[in-house]
Parts: sequence; structure tokens; C-alpha cells
Amino acid sequence: MVETLHGGRHCYRTTTFLGVGLDDPRTLRLSGSCYIPVVPQQQQMSPKISPATAAAIPFILSIQHACASAAQWKHEDYATAIAQPDRLVLIAEKDSKIFGFVVAYTGIPEWELENIAVAPDVRRCGVGHALITALIERARQGGATEIRQEIRESSTAAQKLGLSAGFIQEGRRPDYYRDPVEDALLFKHLLVRP
Repeated sequence: MVETLHGGRHCYRTTTFLGVGLDDPRTLRLSGSCYIPVVPQQQQMSPKISPATAAAIPFILSIQHACASAAQWKHEDYATAIAQPDRLVLIAEKDSKIFGFVVAYTGIPEWELENIAVAPDVRRCGVGHALITALIERARQGGATEIRQEIRESSTAAQKLGLSAGFIQEGRRPDYYRDPVEDALLFKHLLVRP
């Protein structure tokens, strides 16, 4: 879990890997102060999904920075999204720790999933699926007809997550992303069948 701790005027980032500490025998020391946890298998989580508040922004940023494939937004972008009535920002939390987030534009019937990220140490534990499922349910309740999403061509994990939640690939935008340049695959989840 990536956490941001506040001490005076400074923020300190710490990492806890599923409760495995540096003195735990399941932790492998590579070199210097570089540690990698050795966790035999990932456990499925049942996080609580709730709307984000401004207090969650430092934790959202920490998770975002740890996820290269996530859109790299600024603090102000999240503050604006949380305050806007046509945006939905959800967080996944358990035991008062934030493990992931999703941001969607909800101002028209075709919602757009704008950003999603899960802390690296809890990927494949059901956090992303819980976030997507909650977004789909809120979209149904809000009368949306579909949810759209662009996914980097190289982000196979995001593609698999979308497909597992009922999204379908419907197209491609060449050279859509920068740093690095790559295509965007267009996905959508239909909520109302014609």
C-alpha cells in the first residue's frame, strides 16, 4: 500500500506491502535499501467503495504516481473533479487505507471513464473489479446508456479488467497517447440494449 504521511510542511511516502514488513522473512532484500516483498499468492479483497472527498486526494496521487499507465493528473484536477456535479470520483478502501480510485465524467448519458488506478501491491486482488462494478451500478442508477473508456494498447491488465466487467473493444485511435506515443483502444460498456 502506498501511503502519504504528512509531517509539518512535508509529505513523506511510505510503502507497506500487504502487511509484510522489512523484518518479515517473506521480504527479500535485494541491495541497499531496496526491498521486494515475497507474497505467495494474492488474496481477494472486498473493499468499501465510496465517493472521494478532498481528504483522499494525497492518497489518490500516491497511487496514481505508482501506476505508470494511469493518467497523471494534478491535485487541482482531482479537487475540481470531486467538486463537480457532473464528475464521479470513487475510492476503494479497507481498514481506513485507500487502495484504488476511479474517475468518470457523468454529464451526458454516455459516461466516460477518465482515470482508474490500483495500488501495485494489491493488483489482481479484486480492487479494480470492485471499482468498475461500482461505477457500472452508479451509471445504471444515473440513467446512463453506456460507459466509454480509452486504454493504452500496452495496458493489457486494464484491457482484461474491462473485458471481465463486460466492456467490448470497438475501435482504435492511432498515436493518441504521448510519453510514449501509442494507440488508444476504445472500449465501451452498454447499459441499455437497443
